[in-house]
Amino acid sequence: MKRLWLPGALLSMMLVPFAVADDDSDLKSARIHTELSYQYFLRGQYGVALDEARIAIKAKRSYAPAYNTLAMINAELKEDEAAEDAFKDGLGYQPSDSDLNHNYGWFLCQRGRAKDSIKYFRTALKNPLYASPEKALVSAGVCSMRAGDSEAANVFFDKALMLKPDYPPALWHLAEENFKLNRPGDARRNLLRYHRVAGETSASLWLGVRIERRLGDKEAEMGYASKLKNNFPESRETAEMLNGQP
Repeated sequence: MKRLWLPGALLSMMLVPFAVADDDSDLKSARIHTELSYQYFLRGQYGVALDEARIAIKAKRSYAPAYNTLAMINAELKEDEAAEDAFKDGLGYQPSDSDLNHNYGWFLCQRGRAKDSIKYFRTALKNPLYASPEKALVSAGVCSMRAGDSEAANVFFDKALMLKPDYPPALWHLAEENFKLNRPGDARRNLLRYHRVAGETSASLWLGVRIERRLGDKEAEMGYASKLKNNFPESRETAEMLNGQP
């Protein structure tokens, strides 16, 4: 799964206590420089992004979104110690911040610490104002899979679909996980729903081939195989299929 960082520098700003006056020049400066940092980060201008995040922190030491952005930049640069320090500093100021908790959890999961990550996703989900809980649920599901807990993963994916019934990442991961758990009927239903809302990819068609093969539906298997070969002839999945991989 690709990077799942949330735009914490933007979303977390909505969680700043209303007691802070709008004319607080330090807070305004921190907000502006955090926004700039995040935009530079998205463009891959990491040096400038780091500078802007540090300026934001200097302007308002307790401004948690700046630490979130600083951590994301350092994580992208594989400066893991600096990234973890920034996450911890931000959570020290705002321990319930959903974006910080989500991103720290995802960071831990990406660094081979999947079991440690789950509690941070759970903390993110406790916030009733969290703008995108389905993302944290899918992240928790993915990291539960990596931790070897398939049943917990399915629970997280199901909860994401309860919040957002056609959420493609949840449907996709459920299809994959149900196939791995030898539940091809469930995997088929998940994949069909995924295709309705997200379209077909080389990965999804290859999964379809394997699901239908396991179900013994030769016609459906050949249908997926034909689409995969014709629409994605140069893909890794097509090569795997033609090489007879299971």
